[in-house]
Amino acid sequence: MFVGHYCAAFVAKRIEPRLPLWSLLLAVQLVDVFWALFILLGIERASLDPALPGNPLVLSYMPYTHSLPATVVWSFAAAVLGVMLWARGEHKLKLGLTLAAAVASHWFLDLLVHRHDLALWDNAYKVGLGLWNQPMAAYALEVLLLSGSVALLAFSNSWPEARRRALAFLCIGLVFLQTATQFGATPNGLQLMVVSALLVYLLVPVAGYWAEE
Repeated sequence: MFVGHYCAAFVAKRIEPRLPLWSLLLAVQLVDVFWALFILLGIERASLDPALPGNPLVLSYMPYTHSLPATVVWSFAAAVLGVMLWARGEHKLKLGLTLAAAVASHWFLDLLVHRHDLALWDNAYKVGLGLWNQPMAAYALEVLLLSGSVALLAFSNSWPEARRRALAFLCIGLVFLQTATQFGATPNGLQLMVVSALLVYLLVPVAGYWAEE
């Protein structure tokens, strides 16, 4: 899953307005940020198979980012950091749990589209419902999750009416990215694909900062 992950950020922003949108946009892709770094460093492994429908990635070894235990660790670490940075006075638990849920959502949304490559423990007992094998259904799910969550946030008290247009532009930009990724040419090599993805994961929070400010 790609932009569909961001739905959790918009829902979390509605639940916990104290969290900056940019932090939530980064949180929901946190494990993919480290996945990209670990692939480039040779810690985790993947390859490309252009014959695969929907997504050419073959994710062979990623226990430190996409296993279920790793998800728990990343979520806890993000919650602790979030409480330290943004929690003031009461309701620290709510803020921490919201941020932890945003990070954890990555694994459960991946479960819908990934093939059998998400480990329940270490690099074993792998699961995935495989919606990537149905490209149009996967694309529709991502766009629906994204647009629905943006609308949910935009027309709530957690988002200022004056910034609704900026939020809409952010949504349109993300849909464009999903469309280009889904239907564009397969990148020439894994490293190029990973570096491109990493840049997107880091630039989307910047766009979220702009949309909120």
